[in-house]
Amino acid sequence: MRKTGLSLFAFFLLLTISACTKEERFEKAFFEIGYQEVDQALMDSKQHYKRDIALPIRIPPIAFTHSFGRFADLEGYEDDHLEITYLNQNNEENHYKIVIRPIEYKSLLGEDKIDKVFTLNDGNEALFSETALEGFNTLAFEKNGWQYVLMLDHNAAKHASELLLDIANSVRD
Repeated sequence: MRKTGLSLFAFFLLLTISACTKEERFEKAFFEIGYQEVDQALMDSKQHYKRDIALPIRIPPIAFTHSFGRFADLEGYEDDHLEITYLNQNNEENHYKIVIRPIEYKSLLGEDKIDKVFTLNDGNEALFSETALEGFNTLAFEKNGWQYVLMLDHNAAKHASELLLDIANSVRD
């Protein structure tokens, strides 16, 4: 009896160590390519641009295990942007990303890539595309001097355009 209990304890201990190691490897891979905690990336962006950035209050109603952020301070101001990524390490389809950059350096969606044009609650236009970025539904809009591009994996949710529109409308002035 005692031997069985000890064996079970050792088994569960090894499972826990294995799970932690897998999770640590997953996180380390993102940290190695410049990602960090979302709050730190947001603070770095605010310091760089010297103005506030409002994040959407809502996120997709799907399960995420991790969130990462990074401020890309690349050569030339026009390529700088804040990127926030939500992932599920157990389900790669649960992937949602936000890219925010100043309007004056916005990225443009090709006219042929725009599937729908929506009007946000504040009257601004939001452009929806299923093909602008392979594997993702994309919604681009402008607010408070920023361009926001929301990207949701094609397989993550049904009615992606409505979902992304609700998220876009949750960005405060």
